[in-house]
Amino acid sequence: MARSSRGRYEPAVIGLGGVKWYDWAPQGFVTDFRWNNDLVRFYYYPLWRLDRRFWHKPIHGPGVNYPINYPVNEVAPEDIGQVFQAWDAERELQRRKP
Repeated sequence: MARSSRGRYEPAVIGLGGVKWYDWAPQGFVTDFRWNNDLVRFYYYPLWRLDRRFWHKPIHGPGVNYPINYPVNEVAPEDIGQVFQAWDAERELQRRKP
């Protein structure tokens, strides 16, 4: 839970107009827009799912109102290319794993 208390919302889905969905990421889950899927999947998945269900719900849809009391790694539409490049690099790394 200590990781979650120091987390923030990170881009989870992107589209032509910018970020479409932000998801809660406890501290250490995301670095430079890249989700550490191994950390989430193998060690914290049950806790992360509970956290997302009860405390830090995903924020998405048009006219999203961000929670005032939670930090959001907000990405401007003109900077969405940085998120795409980070995710593309992560996909490439995952493809190379044996």
